[in-house]
Amino acid sequence: MKRFFCTTLLSLCIFMIYAQKFEVISEFKFNNKISYYEDWIDDDGYHAPGISELFVIDKIIYAYNYSQSEWFSCYKNNYKKMTIQNCGYNYLNNKVLIRKNKNISIDVYLDADLSKEPDYILKLEPNTFFKNSQSVYYSNDMIFVHNNKNELICWKLLGNGNTEYLNVEKTKNIELELMDNYGFHKNSNNFFFGETRITSAGFPYIEKNSKKLSFVTEKYSFYNSMSAFTYIGTDKRGFSYYYKFKTHDNIDPLTTKEPITVLIAVVDPWTKEVNVIELPEGDWNPSRNEKGLIAMCAQCVDKDGNIYFTDCNKDKGCYQIKKLNNDWINKYDFSKRIIGIVNTNNIPLRKEPNGNSIDSVKNYENEYLWILDQNNGWVKVQKVSGAIGWIETKYFDED
Repeated sequence: MKRFFCTTLLSLCIFMIYAQKFEVISEFKFNNKISYYEDWIDDDGYHAPGISELFVIDKIIYAYNYSQSEWFSCYKNNYKKMTIQNCGYNYLNNKVLIRKNKNISIDVYLDADLSKEPDYILKLEPNTFFKNSQSVYYSNDMIFVHNNKNELICWKLLGNGNTEYLNVEKTKNIELELMDNYGFHKNSNNFFFGETRITSAGFPYIEKNSKKLSFVTEKYSFYNSMSAFTYIGTDKRGFSYYYKFKTHDNIDPLTTKEPITVLIAVVDPWTKEVNVIELPEGDWNPSRNEKGLIAMCAQCVDKDGNIYFTDCNKDKGCYQIKKLNNDWINKYDFSKRIIGIVNTNNIPLRKEPNGNSIDSVKNYENEYLWILDQNNGWVKVQKVSGAIGWIETKYFDED
């Protein structure tokens, strides 16, 4: 049985969900574990206590407590300190977890299980860093990193924790091989493997070209790009989620005590449509003063499209983790959109559903394909780039 993902975002729908609110799923009282201060810790306007990073894997929440400089995992209100520090992550195809650790190493979990020791620990060269774990890519037992010097480096995973490191020059020497076998290409600032982009900014799976985007909801059409929104994650169907705080009459929502309205923008990479979800005013309303937010607040989306925000509730004396459940998706006929994820590199996209047909373009591991039709072991697909053709079902991840 092959894995196909039903998707959301029916074309030309307007996503306004005033009836649905964030649900508080965890609360942590201010104490010696979770500190609270009335003002900024320092004067630079960027550092405050609170939960500054957040991600979810298999319903377990991982959060960074800035007050104590420590990561913790939580289920409901249970706070469990973790030994990892300063990490970010990239979760590919629900199976491979790549974790950034202190900017000096990369932890690789091939089974995506943080309760175990990593399968590989990759050390970076001195003075070489990567800004974001989205800048790390895994395919066919190879790890690729887009580093802070705008260079590509990689490791071959040899088994049993052993690796072969290829520095910048050695990686450049195999670029032709990477182009042929991994779909590698680049422009001035970005590296791509097929249609998967690895860089620390912009869309993770499609090229950043705001001219191709259109806002489905007419009231938000004045946004001519996604520059006003902050990326928070991509779900298992290939849709990217962003957020923005709605302003009123040019009032800065982060320095006034007016209730905040949160906008969630969901980008459909195939149609280049942006669908906006508007949450009720005040649903996310952390404590603020004239300098801005008193406490740090983090956001993320899990692979099922559930959205999480952290909050600071001064009146209750606690930090909160809030969840916007993806139940709103079920209101729309997403069964018409089926997504498959490619599991092998360099697979031809055929003109017709047979192996003798002319192949037009290639498909590469981790790419999302929109399934348009099926025919005796073959599926008709549309790539994010717009190309349409046929591919055998065996080249999709199994359920």
